[in-house]
Amino acid sequence: MDIPRGSLRDGTTMEEVGEAGDGAMREYNESEMLLVVALGIGLISLVITLIRKLKWRRKTNVNVEIVLKNHEFLDPKRYTYSQIKKMTNSFEINQGQGGFGSVYKGELSNGNLVAVKVLI
Repeated sequence: MDIPRGSLRDGTTMEEVGEAGDGAMREYNESEMLLVVALGIGLISLVITLIRKLKWRRKTNVNVEIVLKNHEFLDPKRYTYSQIKKMTNSFEINQGQGGFGSVYKGELSNGNLVAVKVLI
């Protein structure tokens, strides 16, 4: 019996499989085809999300440098990790937890109290 290639009324699609011309047919039902399409869309979405996240991260790092350069008149001071560790007494007093990390009590060399946020 010669079954035509293509879609049938019940949603089944017939495709030839095997050696060319041997007439072997394989059924692909709607759920299999839907699964393949959904997996493809999911994979493409994942790749796009990862690319956007990497670009956003890179953009954020550049923005920090731009803000510091634009506010030079305020003379923002940068501290090394060892200086921060010293001013917080090795992160002894935890003031709380924020959305992006812990906040510790610190004291500058001039006696001013500061809050030091350690980003995660």
